[in-house]
Amino acid sequence: ISYPWGDYIHCCSGHKYTAPDMTGMHILTENLREYVGRFTGGEGKYRIGALNDIIYKVRGGMEDWAYGASWDHQGNVQCTGGESVGYSRTRTIYNNATHRAVNLLVETAGRK
Repeated sequence: ISYPWGDYIHCCSGHKYTAPDMTGMHILTENLREYVGRFTGGEGKYRIGALNDIIYKVRGGMEDWAYGASWDHQGNVQCTGGESVGYSRTRTIYNNATHRAVNLLVETAGRK
């Protein structure tokens, strides 16, 4: 069970970046792991941690983008080109009220 922060903007400049809500996300996933019990197939309990620690480093993953979108504007890009098909550019302006999320990724098998 993994939580953000596995993006390249924050984690790969020679040091490990810790998400602002890392402690809360870790406590949440610890409790989820205890609630769901053992991993089917005898592999023990679900592993928990940040995406870039237990899954893989991600470039533009949904979990990280959704988590950081409302407060970390460094990685946000306003969409263009939708006007030609009737999608107003004003619908792609993001601010502190438009996104609030913590997404968890649950890997249920080691093999892909």
